Amino acid sequence: MRREFAALSHGANLDVGTGAGVLIPLIQSYQPSAVLACDVAEKMLQRVQHKYPTVRTFHTDIVSLVLASTSLDAIFMNGMYGNIADKPAACRNAARMLQSGGRLVVSHPESRAFVDQLRATSDRFIESLPTKEEFEVLLEPLGLKVIAYRDETKLYLMVARKT
Repeated sequence: MRREFAALSHGANLDVGTGAGVLIPLIQSYQPSAVLACDVAEKMLQRVQHKYPTVRTFHTDIVSLVLASTSLDAIFMNGMYGNIADKPAACRNAARMLQSGGRLVVSHPESRAFVDQLRATSDRFIESLPTKEEFEVLLEPLGLKVIAYRDETKLYLMVARKT
């Protein structure tokens, strides 16, 4: 995954659904000007604030997050995209906040097949991860072009660039 991240700029980066902040060290390794994180779980955000005091946190979901338009260089959604109830609204807000050339990165440490198996055996709200074509249909009207897509046994990754 580091190869896909290497093209990211050093501007402001947002970790959506940060949880305990597992992605924050990777984001920080690229020395962004700012790291922001949002999550609906207040206790998780408290852990992030304690462990990473320079990270600015927001107790909200991506749909309701209010940041200035074109204020972000990268938005990361790691291991949580299937939990978003209103994916079109989430992607619209992400596209609004991304600057031209900014990246939306949707990743999961497992494959689409793993998530589908999890859906079949769980009563939790989890939707399947999109195919490349499904992402293109959703993102292109928002000015986001899919530039990388991988669905492997231990990695699901989609990267879109704002045009």
